[in-house]
Amino acid sequence: MEWSAYIHGAVNITREEISQMSGNELSILQYATEQRTKMNKYTQASAIVLAFGAKEGS
Repeated sequence: MEWSAYIHGAVNITREEISQMSGNELSILQYATEQRTKMNKYTQASAIVLAFGAKEGS
């Protein structure tokens, strides 16, 4: 599993893959899912700010 790709939303994980994960992998999945959620919220917030005329990087 490429966790970075998962965090950035480039890949998804199937139920079958989850069912075959070890305890350590499930812990990593939990952390990666939290990071993915944060990344999605940041991306959405950035898009809203840019839509209302703010300059990128401000």
